[in-house]
Amino acid sequence: MAESFATNDFISEAIEKHADLVRRICYLHLKNKADVEDVFQEVFLQFFLNFHTFESEEHQKAWLCRVTYNRCKDYYRSFWRRKVVSLQSMEIPYETPEQASLMEQRNKPTEPGNK
Repeated sequence: MAESFATNDFISEAIEKHADLVRRICYLHLKNKADVEDVFQEVFLQFFLNFHTFESEEHQKAWLCRVTYNRCKDYYRSFWRRKVVSLQSMEIPYETPEQASLMEQRNKPTEPGNK
């Protein structure tokens, strides 16, 4: 049981220490907050599964950098990333012309001074 607490402390300490580094690498490659959080979780899950293999602090940091970079590449190559389309880029059919005109007015940028 004491070993479990030590493991949790070790992993929590590593997350606190390296979270910023991992997120920065993810943002550099993915440029999307939701994608960054997904990859961040995957990286630290893999870290949890392999934490006993690190020889030093430098080895741990290098491992995290490499795994983060590889996970970002994997995410770009994934089926999900290639097939998902954002809702903003989709044209949505409307039932009536009134609905279409209301949505056009709603999405039109407002001019400064007009509200």
